[in-house]
Amino acid sequence: MIIEKFRIGSIPAVLYACDDLNKAKLKQAVIMYHGSSSSKEIHAKELSSLADAGFMAIGIDNVGHGERKYPNFEDLFSHDSPNMIENMLKAVNETALELPSIVEFLDKKFGLQDKSIGILGISMGALIVYKALSIAKSIRCAVAILGTPKFCAYETKDYLKSYAKTCLISLNASKDQYISNKETIRLHSMLKKRYRTYKERFLYKEYPDSGHFMLPEDWESCWQTSISFLQKNLL
Repeated sequence: MIIEKFRIGSIPAVLYACDDLNKAKLKQAVIMYHGSSSSKEIHAKELSSLADAGFMAIGIDNVGHGERKYPNFEDLFSHDSPNMIENMLKAVNETALELPSIVEFLDKKFGLQDKSIGILGISMGALIVYKALSIAKSIRCAVAILGTPKFCAYETKDYLKSYAKTCLISLNASKDQYISNKETIRLHSMLKKRYRTYKERFLYKEYPDSGHFMLPEDWESCWQTSISFLQKNLL
């Protein structure tokens, strides 16, 4: 397993790959965004499994997190902070806006174009995924785990057009105490009406017994479903 830490401009990243990086041009890449109050390192197991599944896996530190953690992080992102949601959404938007520069880097360094790139996010990372798809519209495949498109003006025609070339799987937990599933279900309903290829390109799945911190067996199922979806639509 090859593990390499680097920066894309000011963006801290880590790359996992099974093959010699000189062969990376033959690969597809998955960019992974972590949850709130976390970092790219916490998903070493998941990044490794993406590499084992045949992808170049790239973990990113969200804005204000990990190697670029804000000095006043607790004041901004603590659940006791009156502006926590506003601060998180600011970080979500700023992280999503970085995706084009990451895609450009992957093209220049590895010859990977956006049609060969998928994105995956968990919790806060899933919010980044929903936002980023309206910015980098040619991303081939997206996985949003335990997230919501609520903050993306997802009912507008311009936003729905973002999925013209993109496959999306959304995985949520019925007992999630932080994230409502209402908007995710609504988005998939609208995508189903808009795209005749919905059954081939989109999937919504919900785990009825899990909360935001999923049961181990549900998480394993969720992760394997994500891997399979990426392999089907990206490799």
